Amino acid sequence: MSETEFATVMFTGLCAISLIGLIVMVRAVQIDSLRDFLFGLRDEMFLYAFDEELIESPAYRNLRVMMNSLIRYAHRASFAHMILLMIAKRSFHIETAEPPLLKEWSRAVDELPSPQAEKFREFHARVQHALFRHMVFQSPVVWCLVIAVLIYALLVKWPQMTMKAALTAILKPRMHIDIVEADAVASAAC
Repeated sequence: MSETEFATVMFTGLCAISLIGLIVMVRAVQIDSLRDFLFGLRDEMFLYAFDEELIESPAYRNLRVMMNSLIRYAHRASFAHMILLMIAKRSFHIETAEPPLLKEWSRAVDELPSPQAEKFREFHARVQHALFRHMVFQSPVVWCLVIAVLIYALLVKWPQMTMKAALTAILKPRMHIDIVEADAVASAAC
């Protein structure tokens, strides 16, 4: 092996190790970022519940438990985990019931006055949005899929569609965030 080949092999190996290290560090930062956002949102929700005298409300308590579950299990929230849960559910014909905590939360929110109920639904939607963002941005597989869909949309669909229609078609499918949320709540209950 010549010096040039040896240097090329060493450089390639060093780049591969650096890339793996970078991916590991970025993943850790993304998990911390999700947890930090959830802590902040939980604090915001506490202040709202305190101001509205809803600290003892099942709507507040159950959403707080769900947030705590997601904070605790943020490291498991990934696109791959969601896909595996969906495959297992379909392959083994598993009928997963909504965890009792989620049912109780939904009922409790429905019993609140409209402005308060909407605020708690907004908190829940923000949790799900943060979880969705986390799962999309931490997965190189999803990055590749998004890039492929964008290229397809630009090259094939673009001439036939307006920008708004193309973005709507790309962003319309919704990932099953509720499966990951339910798994975190079920895991925390154990």
